[in-house]
Amino acid sequence: YNSLYQAMNVYMSKKMDIPTAQLNRFEIRQRLSASDVPNSLQEKWDSALGQCEIAAYTPTSLSDPQSLYDEVSNLIKKIDRIL
Repeated sequence: YNSLYQAMNVYMSKKMDIPTAQLNRFEIRQRLSASDVPNSLQEKWDSALGQCEIAAYTPTSLSDPQSLYDEVSNLIKKIDRIL
């Protein structure tokens, strides 16, 4: 989950030109919204980040890591088509 979380943040940092020091879930949502990314995709992205954060601090995982990876991969493809 940690690797996926880091990969998601690196992707957004580069894609949205957000310096790493300013990268947070709120800033990502604002940038996605300003770029006309549908709210449903914004919510899914934020949810995936949240799941990664929770998994990092709890002994039990919330979902199958592979299914979360697949979901994020699909989100990236959809966001790439928009941006």
